[in-house]
Amino acid sequence: MDNRSISGSAMMMQSPKRVTAMIRMARQKDSRGTFLLVEGDSDNSFYKSMISKSRAHIVPMSGKEAVLEGISRVNKAGIRGVIAIVDSDYDRILGQMEKIDNLFYTDTTDIETMLLSSGAYKQFESMFGNADRIASFEKQRRRSLYQCMRDIGAGIGCLRMVNARESFCMKFPDVGERNNRESGQYRPDRIYRYFDENYNFAYENYLEDLLERSQNPPDRSNLMLCVRAVREKRPNPWYVCRGHDMMQIVAVFYEYFGGTLIRKSNANGVEAVLMGIYASGGYLRSTELMKSIRKWQEQNPEWVILNRNMYLEDKEKRNDVSGSAR
Repeated sequence: MDNRSISGSAMMMQSPKRVTAMIRMARQKDSRGTFLLVEGDSDNSFYKSMISKSRAHIVPMSGKEAVLEGISRVNKAGIRGVIAIVDSDYDRILGQMEKIDNLFYTDTTDIETMLLSSGAYKQFESMFGNADRIASFEKQRRRSLYQCMRDIGAGIGCLRMVNARESFCMKFPDVGERNNRESGQYRPDRIYRYFDENYNFAYENYLEDLLERSQNPPDRSNLMLCVRAVREKRPNPWYVCRGHDMMQIVAVFYEYFGGTLIRKSNANGVEAVLMGIYASGGYLRSTELMKSIRKWQEQNPEWVILNRNMYLEDKEKRNDVSGSAR
């Protein structure tokens, strides 16, 4: 148990049915060990900065439903010192958040949007953006580059939310899909299928591909009525944007608006850089997620999950209230 993360494959953790048995076995060696269930291996790098290195262990599961079932089984078995974190996805905005003891949700739809909705993006832009190109773009659009990217993500997110709510099972194209000569819609003046040379998003083209690539697509007019109804409620963009889409959007924009250090990065590269900035900047400390887990920790002092860095000093609390973080 020296490794603070328990590999899902090595410990056969893909099945939530094995969680209780694994924890009981681990407690034979470390009776005070605590456990954090997460959706998968990719969540480790985000949450490892919050846990106690000497007491807590991250347990990657095989997706959100596995985490929900896993923590329910742990609770039913009466095992203490175990918590779980899942992506909110569209559960918050649809009123579908599960009320399960020791379960916590991300502040925004997922980990990637938590990165982008924090002050980490501002640092990212300052470190890797081409200031002159960004300034020119923002002067022309009369809006920040950040807002433009976020609004594109929110537009797609509204489609995704309706798809989730109505169970349409549509197949969504990658936002950052490259222009393909084999495509019937090939445009020689475009690098990307859904962005023109001025970085305007071709929403109609995206919608057309979405419906065409889906096996049993809904009626277009009904779909747009549903989307329009969502938009009229003016939801928080970070409750509808999806992290995978947003990272692709940032990668597309920064191929031109980024400096040489980031210009050739794909979505995974952008996410890795943002993850590093987020962790080093301590942005996780001031999230609602962390406030909830700190409250859990106060109520369960004998089970140590968090490390000391997750507790805000008075000065940091004042800065957070004053709006220093985005």
